Amino acid sequence: MTLRGVARTRWYYPPYEFECSETPRLHARLATTLSVIVAWNFDEIAPEVLLEELHTACELTLEELVNKRSKRLSFAELTATAHDAGLFDYHRVFEERNPAEVLTELKDLRKNVRHRAAEGADEWLKLNWENIAILLERLVEILNRTAS
Repeated sequence: MTLRGVARTRWYYPPYEFECSETPRLHARLATTLSVIVAWNFDEIAPEVLLEELHTACELTLEELVNKRSKRLSFAELTATAHDAGLFDYHRVFEERNPAEVLTELKDLRKNVRHRAAEGADEWLKLNWENIAILLERLVEILNRTAS
């Protein structure tokens, strides 16, 4: 077997704990989210892809936490419901900004990038991607506590 050196590898330890095996659909989706986060950090994908993925991961996680009804809620309604339920109270990673506000920025930027080819995804992600990932991790932690 011929071996060769590589500068980058696909093998990594997950930087965030997104395990939620009691919710298989979300568990599988968050595994994809983790891969997309890592790929973006290695410049393997465009920032618009990560923006879309973070929005989807947040939406599905919030849906699982605050909307057990059959009526579909908008992302803004999910965020407001989670805020009203106190799910963001403990989370101050956002430099004193309300996580609901940052999630609203994510939603608005994603909409503008996706539908209007707006710029700004890379700049916004550089400032906010890790806070969103940590928020997701904490929301999954809450979900796991309520599922057991």
